[in-house]
Amino acid sequence: MTSPFVALRGSLLLLASVAAPALTQIPLRWATHGISRAEQEVLHPLIQSMLRDGTVGEVRVWRSVDGKTGKVTLLDGGERAGSFEAHVRITLISHGHERPFFTFYYRHDPKRGWGVAG
Repeated sequence: MTSPFVALRGSLLLLASVAAPALTQIPLRWATHGISRAEQEVLHPLIQSMLRDGTVGEVRVWRSVDGKTGKVTLLDGGERAGSFEAHVRITLISHGHERPFFTFYYRHDPKRGWGVAG
């Protein structure tokens, strides 16, 4: 049986994920898979910029204030490609090895801007 705390936490996380505007929304999965607030603060503007003016296949390096590094890759889509959909891969570099961390599907809403669609 699920404890009331777990059920409440799940409800609050769901509410938080739909209440925030898409442009400022941090994907809920980031919080549950070890992406720190410091990393979110670096990744979010980098990804938004890449969705607006990046080219398909472009790779940008990121570094958080807590010392983690990685890459963001625009796999397809984006505004420069004439698309209102895109896939972005976040890669984490640890001990010289790269590993794909997440791949997100983004959609552009004319009123809200770019947001995670899946």
